Amino acid sequence: LDSALTPALENHEVEAVVRAMKDEVKELNENPQALLMEATHATAYSGGLGNALVAPSGDLSHITGDALREFVRDNFTAPRVVLAAAGCDHDELVRIAEPMLAALPSGDGAPATPTTYVGGDFRQKTDSPITSVVLGFEFKGGWRDVKASTAMTVLTMLLGGGGSFSAGGPGKGMYSRLYTRVLNKYSWAQNCTAFHSIFNDTGIVGISAMANSGHVGDMVKVMAGELQAVAANGGVSAQELERAKNATVSSILMNLESKAVIAEDIGRQMLTYKHRKSAADFIADVRAVTAADVAKAAADLIASNPTVAMSGELHAAPRYEEIKAMF
Repeated sequence: LDSALTPALENHEVEAVVRAMKDEVKELNENPQALLMEATHATAYSGGLGNALVAPSGDLSHITGDALREFVRDNFTAPRVVLAAAGCDHDELVRIAEPMLAALPSGDGAPATPTTYVGGDFRQKTDSPITSVVLGFEFKGGWRDVKASTAMTVLTMLLGGGGSFSAGGPGKGMYSRLYTRVLNKYSWAQNCTAFHSIFNDTGIVGISAMANSGHVGDMVKVMAGELQAVAANGGVSAQELERAKNATVSSILMNLESKAVIAEDIGRQMLTYKHRKSAADFIADVRAVTAADVAKAAADLIASNPTVAMSGELHAAPRYEEIKAMF
């Protein structure tokens, strides 16, 4: 607690970390595909969630111990801090931590930057023979809309996917839609995977893929078709819905085998819901999801403005207006 709440942040230590981060950022910038999800968020959102997680090198030069101390002062305030632990006695934790937490400022701190979903198009041309594509849409409600976020989690598990040269195994998801309907069908598809990036009140959900550059247009059409297929009435069978729900429950229980994950889960839930939902509660929510819920989740998604991000050889890539017209 002392390290987190009253860090020394000596200038010479900060300078050493900044030098290391500059090297990391340089390596990332030499791999455009690694930054594609970063570009997806910057394109999808205007405001807070559109800000970069990977700092531009020029901005790193302005980081000093004083700047970080100011950040801690503005953001580490009592209403924004949760102390979570797993595997210890609650009363003992309170006895140890309360004196240190009592020193936290009581104010709300610096206000969060408002965020608006806008969607849009990002393209980075390289000479790579493989083109990476992200096609995403707005998920309104975020984690705080429990019913919708549960249906969205089951939807992404149902779509599944992965790489074309991935080995199988228990729980691998080789029977998910993007495996059976895309990767097992098109030799030019190198990867096709459902993704979700969900925050408290909003999120971006969709499909990321990699394809031989000459087939990037075909890849986008297939991605659009798969999202439309799950949004259609009767588009999800009882068998695949049950498989997706079982896989979701399995993922919840497997993650909660780790005390580190439990502690993080408690903290996130307290910040999001102001209370902790048990694993049994989440599992009951998953079991209650219907095919109509999944179809509605997908239909609500594709009703929003698409976010498209591409990196690679783009001579065969469809224009943004063409992709938007697909929906």
